[in-house]
Amino acid sequence: MAWAYLIVFNQKFASREQVQAALSQIQEVTYWYACLPYCVFATSTLTADALAKALETKFNISQGERFLVTEIAKDRQGRLPKAAWHLFRNPENPKLPGQ
Repeated sequence: MAWAYLIVFNQKFASREQVQAALSQIQEVTYWYACLPYCVFATSTLTADALAKALETKFNISQGERFLVTEIAKDRQGRLPKAAWHLFRNPENPKLPGQ
């Protein structure tokens, strides 16, 4: 089973590109999508705790670096591209058709 996650981080933690590269190296991360600065949406078979620990091993965490991994629940609203909403609703098959 896969879950949709929101990963938010501060500027000291890493760049969005660095987080994306780290997520691409974690086998249990099945897909990620980014459309906001300092934020990446991801699908994974890992729990939030395990995904956070995997990210911690990829980055040498020091004082002032902050990040959050949280599951995206069903009570949600906002203005995002269709690809983000599809990922939230379909964590087992997160890519939009034709992607």
